[in-house]
Amino acid sequence: MTGMTLDALKPFAKDTAALSGSWTLFLSTPRAEWMRGGILGVNWDIEEMEAHKDEIVRDNLLSRAFLNAKLGKDGHPWTT
Repeated sequence: MTGMTLDALKPFAKDTAALSGSWTLFLSTPRAEWMRGGILGVNWDIEEMEAHKDEIVRDNLLSRAFLNAKLGKDGHPWTT
């Protein structure tokens, strides 16, 4: 949440500006090439995503996460 957060979004603004900034910096590195252009959550665990890179890329999970991601208390139920 920042001073620019719309009132309607404040109940959902749980992540810090520093966390968002950290992801932005990470996405600018070669290590994140395969993630760019996808739909990501800044509170997702980078190392966990990298461990499941093949599945994420194969199933195109980042481009359609808003339709098919099974997100819950424990995150996505990885098949691998």
